[in-house]
Amino acid sequence: MKPIQCAGCKREGKIWKRVKGDGYCQSCSKSLSSKKQTIKQPLRQRSAKKVKLDDQYSKLRRQFLLDHPVCQAHLPGCSQASTDVHHTQGRGKNYLKVDTWVSLCRACHKTIEENPDLGRDLGMVEQRW
Repeated sequence: MKPIQCAGCKREGKIWKRVKGDGYCQSCSKSLSSKKQTIKQPLRQRSAKKVKLDDQYSKLRRQFLLDHPVCQAHLPGCSQASTDVHHTQGRGKNYLKVDTWVSLCRACHKTIEENPDLGRDLGMVEQRW
């Protein structure tokens, strides 16, 4: 049998596999897949339901911060201007419940998040059950 040039590496030798009329040696044929190559789509970061909830939340949050422009905690290092919305009962079921929100500056919000006992003493953190 006459040696034939491989379509992949261009070396002469035995043909191991043919694909669409081209011959490939054994090492090049391993890189070819007999299955169709599928392009994997990346997973969506948020579901359609979560996108709608987040849109509602953004509108409510914007209005809440306009209605409550001053930080409600006044802890040491407070900047007085509210920039964050703190959820006193967590964000789960209460994500859109405005009556469980408190407007805080970033420094006070960070302090309350890092010290939940202090938050409970100030009435900024409630039991979640």
